[in-house]
Amino acid sequence: MESNKERHDDLEKKGEIYSEIKDGKPKTSLEKIIAKGYPILIGVIAIITGLLIASRKKVMRWDVYFPYLLFSCICGWSWNIYMENIDPKYPGWILHPWAILGPEWLNTLEDWLFYPVCGSFFYVIFRIINNSNKSPEWAKWLIQAIHLIMTLFFIYYGAVAGRSIAIQSAAVGIVLFFYTWERWDVKHYLKMFTFIVLFAGLWDWAAVSWITRIPGWSWAAQWFYISFDASGQAHHSSLFLSYDQHRWAWIFNNPIEITPWFGIASAMFTYSVTMAIEKFIDTNKNRLVSTK
Repeated sequence: MESNKERHDDLEKKGEIYSEIKDGKPKTSLEKIIAKGYPILIGVIAIITGLLIASRKKVMRWDVYFPYLLFSCICGWSWNIYMENIDPKYPGWILHPWAILGPEWLNTLEDWLFYPVCGSFFYVIFRIINNSNKSPEWAKWLIQAIHLIMTLFFIYYGAVAGRSIAIQSAAVGIVLFFYTWERWDVKHYLKMFTFIVLFAGLWDWAAVSWITRIPGWSWAAQWFYISFDASGQAHHSSLFLSYDQHRWAWIFNNPIEITPWFGIASAMFTYSVTMAIEKFIDTNKNRLVSTK
C-alpha cells in the first residue's frame, strides 16, 4: 500500500489535492508556518510539559506515569495504525495543516510522537489539579450513566471510527471507573474531562474547519481522511458516516465520531487508566507492608 507521502505526491501530480485547487499552496512565511501546524504544536506541547514537570516534580508519581504512558501509547499507536490502513484510498494525514510528509513506519513520525507527548501533557494536568478523592455516589452513577449512553450511541450509530473509539477507549474507561470507584473525585474528573475535550475539540476544529475559511487559505483544507473541494463537496473515507447522508453527524467540517468523540473517550480513558494503575500499585504496596 502507498505511504502517506507517496499518496500525496501521486495526488499532487494528478492535480487532485482539492484543498489546493482554489488558492494554491501556502505562500507567505505565516502560511508556511501554519501549514506545519501539527509538528509545531507537538513541539510546543512537549516544551510546556517539560516545564510543568520541572516545576511539579514532587507530585508526578513516576511509578504511575511510566506504566500509564506505555499502556496509553500502545493503545493509541495501535488504533492509529488501524485507522490509517483500513481504507487504502485515504491513508492518513497528508494535507496542510497536518503536513505529514516525512518519515513513516506504520505511523507517520508525527503520530508516533503525538501519543507520548500529549499523554504526558494530560498526565501532568491530572497531577496538578487538586483531587480530594471524595464525591457523592449519585454523581458517580450519573456520570457513568452518561458514559454508557454515549458509548452505546457510537457503537450502534457510528461508522468504523466512532465504534472503534467507543470499544477501545470509552468502554475501557467505563470498566476502570468501576474498578477505581472509591478513588475518583467527580470535580477533579470534570475539570480534567473539560480540559481534554476542549483541547482536542479546538485543535481539530481549527485545523479541519476554521483555518480554511480564512480568505486565500483554502489550502488548509483538513486531513486527508476528509477533504472539501472548491465547490464545498466532501471527499472522505468510509471510516465516517456520510457527510451527504448524515449531516447531523458533522459539526462544521468535522465528523462527531472524531470531534468531539475522540476527545471525550480520551478523557475517560486517560483518567480511568491513571487511577487504575495508581490503585493497583498502592494496593500491592499495602499488601507487601502488611505481610512484613
